[in-house]
Amino acid sequence: MLDFREFKSEFVSACRSNIASFTECFGCGDIEIEERSVTKAQRGPLNGLIFRGPETVAAPTYYVEDFYHMYRNGASISELSFDITQNAFHYIHEDPPMTFDESAKSFEDASNLRVRLINSSRNGELLSTVPHRETGCGLSLIPEVRSGPYRAVVTKELMKSFCISEHDLMLIALANTAAFDVPVLADLTEMLCVGQDDCENLLLKGLSTEPLPAPDSLYVLTNDKFFWGASVLLYPGMTSRLSALLGGDFYVLPSSVHEVLLLPLSMGDPDKLLETIHEGNRTVVNEEDFLSDDLIICENGDLKIFTPSGPYSTFDDFLW
Repeated sequence: MLDFREFKSEFVSACRSNIASFTECFGCGDIEIEERSVTKAQRGPLNGLIFRGPETVAAPTYYVEDFYHMYRNGASISELSFDITQNAFHYIHEDPPMTFDESAKSFEDASNLRVRLINSSRNGELLSTVPHRETGCGLSLIPEVRSGPYRAVVTKELMKSFCISEHDLMLIALANTAAFDVPVLADLTEMLCVGQDDCENLLLKGLSTEPLPAPDSLYVLTNDKFFWGASVLLYPGMTSRLSALLGGDFYVLPSSVHEVLLLPLSMGDPDKLLETIHEGNRTVVNEEDFLSDDLIICENGDLKIFTPSGPYSTFDDFLW
């Protein structure tokens, strides 16, 4: 079995060979493969392969580490290189996920902008290159562009070409996320029993301010895609709505970048919850999905970080 360096050399060579064959067969413009170290959210620096077509603004990026993992699990270099080439051709020539209006200097469809919530200290290198908003709690929101299954983090360099300020960009991305990524609150026990798709969304129980019939369970807060859903906690008015449903103040356990867990304040021991968070992050949560080791408390609608010695560290006032 090849080591990583040997695999990368043969894999890139096979991809370039496939590119030449595809270009000859389909008579399309040349595509070049650029090798570059790319800092990816939650993962840090990776060996990126950027497929650039003629006059394309958005270019698909693939990471050699992902394909090396598949190679070590039994996939051949020939099939992996064919799959990545085929995917890149479809991306560039048939279904470009992100478009750019050069005359307007803006996204053709601003609703493609969204946000992700990530850990600040673990993504320091990335945050130096992308617009973002610190929340004051060791977490940051970063903007991304989405179209179907495609996602790309907006860089500072790209933002400048849009002639938009970082503040305005984040406002648009936050507003879109709250509008299009439907928030979901579900009883954890029910979700484990019936699955994500069939559990009841407790946020759809009208606009009543009455607490849930039995607000003593552990609840999951995420979005309807169950992907990058931790940012739902920062939707406008969300903490007040949750306080009403849960009968008052509550704990927030940052389960992962995809969801957070909620527990009424009267139902938990903060020191034990901190232990649970720490243990879960080291035994259950995938490294790429890590959000935080901190326990968050919502008191009177305000989010604060619990520290055993006190006082609490509050979140910064947000953009809304």
